[in-house]
Amino acid sequence: MAPQDIPGASGANSGTRVRPLDRRDAAPPVLRPLVVLVDDDPAVLQALRRALRDEPVELRTTTDPEEVIDWVRREDVRVVMADYRIPGLLSGATLLQIVKAASPATRRLMLTAWPDDALVRRAGEMGLMETLAKPWDDEELRRRIREALSPRDEE
Repeated sequence: MAPQDIPGASGANSGTRVRPLDRRDAAPPVLRPLVVLVDDDPAVLQALRRALRDEPVELRTTTDPEEVIDWVRREDVRVVMADYRIPGLLSGATLLQIVKAASPATRRLMLTAWPDDALVRRAGEMGLMETLAKPWDDEELRRRIREALSPRDEE
């Protein structure tokens, strides 16, 4: 298509000159912290996504723990929240231990339908920030994600 065929382009029939888009005119992209959610139940992931949709984060959800490991190794994942009991070879608890080894700065949260004292104790031993019980309160979920994203003192 010739410039004279484009509406608003300079040409014989147009007194308006269109300036090409200059990338310097665009605002710099806003980098949002990457939060990864993993659960074997797609409906749970959809509910988590819905609860966090207005948070200023990039959300990634998956049912595949191996995918999480790949993301953590390749990208700056700030928070991983995993279900404790993911069926298969790689449980949520094991996944969070691998995440800790691969990226010590990544905050780790555990989601579980069966919270008990032994699990909370184990979570502490694993260096997790917290466990969150299913079903969760959406406001509590958002608060915990915000806390996980907040700066902390390194020991």
